[in-house]
Amino acid sequence: MTDVYLLNVAIADLLFAAVLPLIVYNELTSWSMGPVACKLLRGSYSVNLYSGMLLLACISGDRYIAIVQARRSFRLRSLPYSRVICAIVWIFGLLLSILTPTLQLV
Repeated sequence: MTDVYLLNVAIADLLFAAVLPLIVYNELTSWSMGPVACKLLRGSYSVNLYSGMLLLACISGDRYIAIVQARRSFRLRSLPYSRVICAIVWIFGLLLSILTPTLQLV
């Protein structure tokens, strides 16, 4: 289970590393690629930020269950279960990144 979480954290980090040069370019110069590209850039940064943090929390929860609840951990920790949790985390990260600008205006 932890391996699936670590794979998803690595994917989030790779996406961030791919977007980082564009973020630096945006901060140093005026953005010349249009408003849609700017929103996609900021959105991908947000999704990676939220998903990465939530996946690290999942790793911590998984380690807690594996150590403290060792007897019951075999039922709670399975590969399909971890894939569903990762999908939920990515969807939740996407929803948070969509709702965050709305919440800041209120």
